[in-house]
Amino acid sequence: MTSVDLLIIMAHPDDAESLSLLSKVFLLDNQVSESERTLLAAAAINPELPSVFVNQARLLLKQAKPAEALAKAQSGYEQLSEDPESCLVLAACLSANQRDHEALPFIEKVLQVKPKHAEAFSFRALIRLRGKDIPGAIKDAELAVSLKPHLARTWALLAALNYQSNNLPGAIGAQRSAHENEPTNVSYMVSLGEFLRQDKKLEDAISILSKAAQLNPQNADVHNNLGVCLKGLSKLEEAESSFKKATICKPEDAQFHFNFGKILQELGKLEEAELSLRRAIELKPVFAEALSGLGRVYYSKGDVDSALTNFKAAYDINPSIRANELWLEIIKARKLRAENKEE
Repeated sequence: MTSVDLLIIMAHPDDAESLSLLSKVFLLDNQVSESERTLLAAAAINPELPSVFVNQARLLLKQAKPAEALAKAQSGYEQLSEDPESCLVLAACLSANQRDHEALPFIEKVLQVKPKHAEAFSFRALIRLRGKDIPGAIKDAELAVSLKPHLARTWALLAALNYQSNNLPGAIGAQRSAHENEPTNVSYMVSLGEFLRQDKKLEDAISILSKAAQLNPQNADVHNNLGVCLKGLSKLEEAESSFKKATICKPEDAQFHFNFGKILQELGKLEEAELSLRRAIELKPVFAEALSGLGRVYYSKGDVDSALTNFKAAYDINPSIRANELWLEIIKARKLRAENKEE
């Protein structure tokens, strides 16, 4: 029997406080619809119960309704001003409404009462991050996970902070901990795979991203990142398959079509590469890399005039890419030689 099952048995249908607590448990377990249903039952019994307001605020935050959440949190805080959880929920709602400067005093209030409140440190880390206090944010995040090592979101935050501080090994370690605490969270797996790729640990990156692809085969980022890693190991056919899946999952993403077109070009599939690169340019007309890639395809096909047009367009968008300038010189020299032969 799980703790949720036990609470269901314990929660009396006429006990608003128990139902409110049960709704919080459901929300922590990401069972949003069950949380909402249980909270409605609690509110029907006692709509003025402070914990109902607080948990309604939690639910509304989860549903991305920050203004409504703030109103509920304020109502709960009016009756529970000394309760740390009420303070923290109010702080979260203020922050969600872009009022970090007002949220911070409530977090400090919680830490005065409970100096080892892991969630308060975690939340303060997030606010410090938004305030560009990276060292302070790292310190708070480290404190939070030292107090509660199961806080996966805080591990992920710490990973991002370490990455911003150019501490790639620290980012990998923290992201691994986030993944270990939530092994089926695909977004954590995508981040870990990317950190591993940047650390040149391509086999490890491929392993984690392959598992992510099995968990969520409709995630375009997983397939794209997997393709990048496979290409890095010169596994071009496997990379082609992954890049193709990315374009199917997210057909309106120009970058994915570009990546697919480039790998097709490397495999010598010029007709297919042309189609994919043209699609990338349709989606993003000012895409120098795709125009340059298409120029290379046309050059390989012997269509020098079309190649020249695309390389010139790429150069006009981004003159700093030296390769485009070199290609223009090569093509102009080739055309000049052809003209001299005709004479």
